[in-house]
Amino acid sequence: MITREEYNKALDTIEAYQEQFLTTIRDVRQKEDMPSSEDAIQIKSASKNKFLDWFNNKRTELIGKPSNFNTFSNEDKLNLSELRKSYSLENFEMAMMAFCSDEFYLSKNLILPNHFLDNNKFIKFLHSYEKPKTKTLKETLRP
Repeated sequence: MITREEYNKALDTIEAYQEQFLTTIRDVRQKEDMPSSEDAIQIKSASKNKFLDWFNNKRTELIGKPSNFNTFSNEDKLNLSELRKSYSLENFEMAMMAFCSDEFYLSKNLILPNHFLDNNKFIKFLHSYEKPKTKTLKETLRP
């Protein structure tokens, strides 16, 4: 059983560690190499612009129609942020190929960033992507 004195001493130790932790966090945030909130905003908009450039180029390349999307909703920003946490550029490339070859979206002219960035649709496109099949050794050796 712990005594009241030991309990109070443990609480003091915990409070001291918490204060030290908070001080360390404040120090890290104040360092010059940490981006300010204005810098963070610029980084986010650069990410958005970089994605839209990539999307426009890929869409033009894959379906042969010029593309110039330049707007993003808040939901699109959130979706892009979430997808970037979980998926690589290769995953984005594969999902884009499947998205641009989906008959429904092509026929309805819905090859749009907001459809691509929808989490459920992105996963569907990613899983429906089929890598080009290579011939097996048996198939290669057949006359």
